[in-house]
Amino acid sequence: MLYFIAATATVLFVYLYARYSAKAIYIRKLLLPFSCLAFVLCLVIFPETTVSAAAGGFKLWLEAVVPSLMPFIVVSNLLVQSGFAKSAGILLEPLMRPLFNIPGSGSFAFLVGITSGYPVGAKITSDLYSEKLLTEDQARRLLAFSNNSGPLFIIGTVSTGMFKSPSLGLFLLLCHVTAGITVGVLQGLLSRKRKTERETYLKKGIYARFKKQLKTSGGHNWGNLLGNAVADAMQTLLKIGGFITLFSVLIALLRKTGIVTFISGLISMKFSLPGLKPELAEALICGFFEITTGCSLVSGLADTPMILKLAAVSFILGWAGLSVHAQVLGITSQRSLGLKEYLTGKFLHGILAALYACALYRVLGSSIPVLSHIGSKQKIATDVPWHYYFINSVLLLAVMCGLFAALFTALNLLKKTCIRDGKRVYSGKRF
Repeated sequence: MLYFIAATATVLFVYLYARYSAKAIYIRKLLLPFSCLAFVLCLVIFPETTVSAAAGGFKLWLEAVVPSLMPFIVVSNLLVQSGFAKSAGILLEPLMRPLFNIPGSGSFAFLVGITSGYPVGAKITSDLYSEKLLTEDQARRLLAFSNNSGPLFIIGTVSTGMFKSPSLGLFLLLCHVTAGITVGVLQGLLSRKRKTERETYLKKGIYARFKKQLKTSGGHNWGNLLGNAVADAMQTLLKIGGFITLFSVLIALLRKTGIVTFISGLISMKFSLPGLKPELAEALICGFFEITTGCSLVSGLADTPMILKLAAVSFILGWAGLSVHAQVLGITSQRSLGLKEYLTGKFLHGILAALYACALYRVLGSSIPVLSHIGSKQKIATDVPWHYYFINSVLLLAVMCGLFAALFTALNLLKKTCIRDGKRVYSGKRF
């Protein structure tokens, strides 16, 4: 009965849209109110499903998201507001410009986005844009490849908690990061309209600019900076928690009413691809909305080849789900950053990650140890204690700071070699 209602509603909507194209604008205006009414009706009809999904989403946010993201958001706010991100970006300008056609300050968002997870990369990119360290075009492109899934989620939740194989996390993380870098390089190549940008920054003394910017970025009231950083972090985390809870309820209602099963059946019949069974299509649809649910469903598929499971999980991790995109929209809405480039980049990220997973699995083959119990129903790993995420998040933050310090030290050791007027000359003086 639910299948018939869903199919009838879909056919009726398409017919009205095609038949009365002049009145399409009114249909689009009524689409949101009708969707809200249908959502409220489902809340009344399925109260147990709603409460259970909301409690699960809130628990996931409280015990996993807050401990893992809180340190990164606070520290990133401090570094951006204090001006250190702009100073460190000067040193990484020769790396970011040729690869991504992005200023060096964007390296901070890229590195933190890789080590922390969704949606910290989007938060830092939005802050850099508000500080006028990025243009609108640069911020949109950086948003597409700096907002990534973190090692804690890929290795801890997906690989260890769902697939029961921690070593598989390195495989998925490699495909995920490589696909993100590829997206950034491709967008940088498409955006590069003139060849004078690289020559401009090479002609200026990098160390002299860094030292000058570092001096001008001092004199802040660290008490006010810390208070603002913590307040902004809590506001961001509350938004994230709201979206996680909302989409947890939404995906549970879609599965309860049978809409996901109906759509997955249509997809499996319409696209008769080898290995694309209704169960895998259902997992992909759930992953299209919410990343954790999709990965959990893929890990529990019984008769699906491992190469397809890895490709499906890699796509879901790269695409991130509408829940994450809604979080990004809530973060960047005040900065007037469009999501066209971001959504295109994330979809391409998912496709490339799936292709890399298939290619790498073909090369490595059975050398990848996967210990998941085939056919068993996996559960989302929300029973992991909160201090696990907090401690590992702090450790990753310390590693990231160590990498920044090591990079700065390595560059400082080259102080005898300076760049003046585009030529490398020897100098015994410190910049």
